Amino acid sequence: MKTKIILALDGSDGSNKALDWTINFAKSNSAEVHVLTVIDSTSVITLEPERHILEMEEIRRQSLERLNEATQPLCDGHSCSIIRKVLAGNVADEILQYAKENQANMIVCGTRGRGTLKTLLLGSVAHKLVMYAECSVLVVR
Repeated sequence: MKTKIILALDGSDGSNKALDWTINFAKSNSAEVHVLTVIDSTSVITLEPERHILEMEEIRRQSLERLNEATQPLCDGHSCSIIRKVLAGNVADEILQYAKENQANMIVCGTRGRGTLKTLLLGSVAHKLVMYAECSVLVVR
């Protein structure tokens, strides 16, 4: 059975370092990698429901394009497999739920993402993942 890794990717320096670590690990361990980007849906607020739906779909499309570009070298020429997902909701909650549903062996993330609390040593998403995940969590810095 292949090792299942969930990689939380948001484009920050920390998550890019986590991507590098995951690439090396997945290639040498033939792992199944699920790369997630989560759109914080609370940050897209509008009074017009139709406009909200269109904005979310555009954000989702752009996020998937960036995800595909960033993860292109992940399994090239190696026996690992990759699944790319763009989810919407509370970032940590969505990652935790996805990891549970997919019976992940490990979640990999960076120390700090794009949040506004830059003073924290461990970002709020990483902190929540470490505290509540049912599998191992590797925080790359």
